[in-house]
Amino acid sequence: MRRIKSPIYISYGMSGKLDGIAAVNTDPLSNDFCIKAATNPDWVCFYCYARKNAKGYRANCVNCWKRNSQVLSESILPLELIPTLRKGTKVLRFNAYGELVNKNHYINFANIAIKNPLVQCSLYTKRPNLVDVTTAPANLTLVYSSYKLNEPAPQLPPGFHHLFAVYTLRYLNEHNILSNCTLECFKCLKCYGRRGATRILEVVKKDQAKYKKYLLTISAADNIKNVREVVTNV
Repeated sequence: MRRIKSPIYISYGMSGKLDGIAAVNTDPLSNDFCIKAATNPDWVCFYCYARKNAKGYRANCVNCWKRNSQVLSESILPLELIPTLRKGTKVLRFNAYGELVNKNHYINFANIAIKNPLVQCSLYTKRPNLVDVTTAPANLTLVYSSYKLNEPAPQLPPGFHHLFAVYTLRYLNEHNILSNCTLECFKCLKCYGRRGATRILEVVKKDQAKYKKYLLTISAADNIKNVREVVTNV
């Protein structure tokens, strides 16, 4: 029987902190939610690396991501059109670029996880209202990505496994808070399982170069302690 090719584009060549992780991305430039959110300076989206990169060195990917946005949101795909991931794929990120468009989008993501039960999948979203947490398979981790920059006390939505929040270095220093995001996802995998730290705190993209220099100045033991710190009070 001839195998039917899935219309969903899988990004196997992620770089930066996502090096080594496969992703199903969508287009942040045509997503109405992303467009509106990027205009608010109080939101993390105002500093969005995805929109910047989609206009720059990732511009050649935008057509594929736009097609993913359409395919994943227009209807619930039949099983034969759900992709089987490349052999050896261990981790899959949903929306390294982009955001959920609607509930169809989430259901198709859940079905990708179901069809690939040996792959640990993780969905980041700022739109928990589009997620039916009761249908998430065991290999799908739900991460609520707090929309507000420097949110004092972000709350984890019911049924979600982790909360991901972003802070400026100034805010972290002023409030004596440690970032527990290593900026090396494949080595860390805090966000790609249901155990471990409930809250993951990342330094905003524009401050990450300074933060990395700081990590180089402290001892290896202190570094490990800092990045593994489980922060319960933000």
